[in-house]
Amino acid sequence: MSKIKLAVKHVLRFIIWLLLDFTGFIFILQKLSLPYSFKRLKRCISRICDEERWKYGKDGWNYDKDGLRYFNKPPSKLFLWIITVYLAVFGVAFQIHRTELNKIERRVESICTQLLSGNPKIVMGRIDDVQKMLCPYKPEIFNPCSIYKSFFKEYDQKYVDILKTSDDKTAKRKDTPLKNIVEDWAAKTAEKDNESLLKGVDLSGAYLEGIRFQQVHLENARFYKTHLQNALFYKAYFQNAYFVETHLENAGFYKTKLENASFTQTHLQNTKFVEADLANTKFYDANVNGTVFCRSDMKDVIGLTIEQLSKVKSLYKVRNLKPELMKQITEKYPHLLEPYKEIKGCCE
Repeated sequence: MSKIKLAVKHVLRFIIWLLLDFTGFIFILQKLSLPYSFKRLKRCISRICDEERWKYGKDGWNYDKDGLRYFNKPPSKLFLWIITVYLAVFGVAFQIHRTELNKIERRVESICTQLLSGNPKIVMGRIDDVQKMLCPYKPEIFNPCSIYKSFFKEYDQKYVDILKTSDDKTAKRKDTPLKNIVEDWAAKTAEKDNESLLKGVDLSGAYLEGIRFQQVHLENARFYKTHLQNALFYKAYFQNAYFVETHLENAGFYKTKLENASFTQTHLQNTKFVEADLANTKFYDANVNGTVFCRSDMKDVIGLTIEQLSKVKSLYKVRNLKPELMKQITEKYPHLLEPYKEIKGCCE
């Protein structure tokens, strides 16, 4: 027998062992009692390898006509055991994931129920606690890494979108029911009889990106470290509000009352204050890179320095800014006083 033919024969034997023996396919055929298919398979393999594979020797070794010794024990069940254990581990991981997720869902439902019967200001103060609850990584059956993460790692982000897309780890903070709850209750304060409904509400630490507050009364509200990126505030009342270390990137304050509010160490990158009342507002160490102050009243604003104002995008037609600051801006950064065309009403 030529070396090439012998090598091919060994390769074919290995492939057959890998596909049939190691995977447990032969074992399954035997257990399913399919004699016709089993016999045909034996004949096919014998022709390919020119051997009698199905006669087991006492020591587990057989010899072909060329004197080559090969292992010929009953079909392996190792692969079937691996698959079985893998499925069992996945089942445990998935069950843990669902159990923790159900806990979070029950907490959200509890908040919804209590809002109808209890004090909304107290109940809303618990929203951040729910949003901080951790849930194990969702395991996927065809992704072994996800199963490992589910057992040994937790989400670094919180499950906020509980009732709609809680199983989708890529969409946790968009259009969440919790955000809608806050929006709906805040909208009620636009009515005269409910103006004091949410005054002084504490939403510290909550994730409310993209929320819309229109003509709402949230005086003395606390938004300490709250996430309000891309939020819209239109004709809202936030006098004495506490926005310390709040994330307000890309938010918009339009015709909003913000007297005596505190924006200390607040993230105000690309935030827009258009026709806003900022009298006596505090901006100590606030990040105002790209911030727009357009037609806003900045009477007695506290904490703004020329270094901070040099990084804003526009100061078009601001009113009552401290004379010493306005003088430096006029001399060093006159372009900030020009019309800002990207916002309607700031280019006239």
